[in-house]
Amino acid sequence: MKNILTHKAARVISLAESESAKLELPGLSTLSILLGLILEGSGVGAKALTLSGINVQQVYELVEREAMLRDQTPLLLPEIVNESLKVSQKFGQDYIGTEHLLLFIACDTNKEIFDALAVPVSSLRATVLKLIGQPYTPD
Repeated sequence: MKNILTHKAARVISLAESESAKLELPGLSTLSILLGLILEGSGVGAKALTLSGINVQQVYELVEREAMLRDQTPLLLPEIVNESLKVSQKFGQDYIGTEHLLLFIACDTNKEIFDALAVPVSSLRATVLKLIGQPYTPD
C-alpha cells in the first residue's frame, strides 16, 4: 500500500505518527498530518501551508489550546491512503504526494481546525491547486 506514496508523502506519514505519539494524541489525526506536512518542509503540502501562513508553532499551540481537538477520532492509515488516492485520481495521477494528503484533510469536515488557524479551507485548497497548476473549482 505504501508504494503509491511518494518519498515525501511517506515521510509526512512517518512524522505524523511520531507527532501523534509525542503529543499523546489517540492516533493519526488531521493535526498530526498537518504537523507532518509542515515538518517535512519541502513538498507541495508544506509550501501551501507556508504560503497560507500556517506554521508548526501555530499547530502546536492549537493542540494545547483546544483540548477537544486532542480527542479527534483517529484516522487509520488505510483510510488516509485510500482517500488521498481518490484525490490524486481526480487529477489523473496514480500516486500520493504531499499535495494529495493536504487536499484530503483540507475539507469541510475539518473546517473548525483551519478556522482556528485563521485559514479558510477554500483558500488553502485554492493555494494547493495553484501550486500544482490545476484550476480551482469549489466543491
